[in-house]
Amino acid sequence: MSAPPDAELLAEALRAQQAGQSALAAALCRVVLARAPRQPQASLLLGLILGRDDADVGAPLLADYLDQFPDDAMAASNLGMLRQRQGDAAGALALFERALARRPDVAAAHHGRGLALHKLGRLDDAAAAFERAVALGATDAVTRNNLGDLRRSQGLLDAALAAFDAAIAADATLAMAHVNRGIVLAKLGRPADAVGALRRALALDPGLVAAELELAEALEAVRLPDEARRHRAAAYRRQPAIVEPCTGERAEAAVLLLCSADRRDVSARFLIDGKRFAKTHLFLLRPDDGGPHAPAVLDGLPPVDLVFNTIADPDLGAPYFAEVAALAARTGRTMLNPPDRLPATRRDRLAATLAGIAGVLVPTTRRIARNALGLLPLDRPTLVRPVGDHGGAALARVDDAASLGAYLLKTPADDFYLTDFCDFRSADGHYRKYRLIFVDRRPYPYHLAIGQDWKLHYWRIEDAVAPWMKQEEEAFLADWSSVFSGTRAAAVRTVAARLDLDYGGIDCGFMPDGRVVVFEANANMLVHLNDPVEAFPYKHRHVPRIFDAMADLVRRRIG
Repeated sequence: MSAPPDAELLAEALRAQQAGQSALAAALCRVVLARAPRQPQASLLLGLILGRDDADVGAPLLADYLDQFPDDAMAASNLGMLRQRQGDAAGALALFERALARRPDVAAAHHGRGLALHKLGRLDDAAAAFERAVALGATDAVTRNNLGDLRRSQGLLDAALAAFDAAIAADATLAMAHVNRGIVLAKLGRPADAVGALRRALALDPGLVAAELELAEALEAVRLPDEARRHRAAAYRRQPAIVEPCTGERAEAAVLLLCSADRRDVSARFLIDGKRFAKTHLFLLRPDDGGPHAPAVLDGLPPVDLVFNTIADPDLGAPYFAEVAALAARTGRTMLNPPDRLPATRRDRLAATLAGIAGVLVPTTRRIARNALGLLPLDRPTLVRPVGDHGGAALARVDDAASLGAYLLKTPADDFYLTDFCDFRSADGHYRKYRLIFVDRRPYPYHLAIGQDWKLHYWRIEDAVAPWMKQEEEAFLADWSSVFSGTRAAAVRTVAARLDLDYGGIDCGFMPDGRVVVFEANANMLVHLNDPVEAFPYKHRHVPRIFDAMADLVRRRIG
């Protein structure tokens, strides 16, 4: 008996697909393609079926069909979705625009175009594309959710929240819409509401890693640190690694970033340029949360050329340091910032680490437990902060027992650092805090914060930076030796050499007698370029030198 002709097999495949029998439909398409390798309808149907699970398998089949039928707008749109999932935003955009040139009324193509434009950073164009998709009737939850994600990227939090609410109204079971809603609520200063939204997301999808991690952040904000830690540990047990392919034409190297489940590490987003390097983030668990990872976790990661230990805080990172050293040894690769160099940067050890450097003052710092702190007599202005605190959120100046008692009532922590307060006010009445970054022990200027309050954290004063302050900061970034000349420059270079870090930095000011006063010097220095280029054009000229220096360091270390 002769085999059924291709037309019959294709008709049967289509009926099977419509009946929800995708495996049978795919098998029938394969029979047809075995006879006629470029049979277009078989390529189209099989590409659509396989592409739902694996874009890399489905895309070539759709591309083959599109080569034969270049005017098929829906095929171009479907291939665009697969290119999007493959990480090719530019290729996806070209396909969506090709589809819309033939059929401007395809809402799915406008939606896909919005996704591609968002990925490419063209936010206003992406917003217009999403709005066009909605106008054409794409009121589904996924489109609304993606529109909300875009609005969040634009900083339009109220509009983002409205979009996520609309997504949930369209489909209350879309867990990611609840996650995104929780993220926005947290940014709007509503952490308790954020916790509720994120708990709902986890109830819908108990294995959703993004929900676990965002819930942990929200729980920290409502002062439930133990529960937050449990959720982070659960997330990283499910997904211990995140792989980021290089977004440039060719990766110069592959870097393994060792991170902590506490997420209190130095950010490598800008330091290790994704356009130059492939990155794999491996999140380590504390021993009492299920760590260390089994060797199979490391064996399952992509090959790497270099290891960067981003677990930089000498207090919070201490439980991870043994595994950091063991993992780096197993890779056989060079490691930046090996953990044995970090304990010397602890706030209470820094004075000893930098002792004897001419022109440097390191205020005395003590580490003290909460119960002992409440009994401590104060006879001078003192700075107090919880151990592991960064960003100054819980940093305060206390001058007497009453102010210390009030501080302790609102600051839940077990251990604190006490530092003698040094009045580093300049002659013009302003305080100045300089940050220099050390890349392979060489200083690079990063920012200058100026204000009338001693508590100078850059994000606190960024919205109130006067033009003259920007001019002074620009001069510092252009040539740090114009400010740190002579003994000061020598002091900073000696600090960089004494720390002996591949990546680190110093926050410092000047005492009235000219000495460099060190507020902190360690590997936990945040560097970014998120400042709007319109307001801070000089940063976008000078700060990239730090990223270039890091890229050079990586290349040198891999030989």
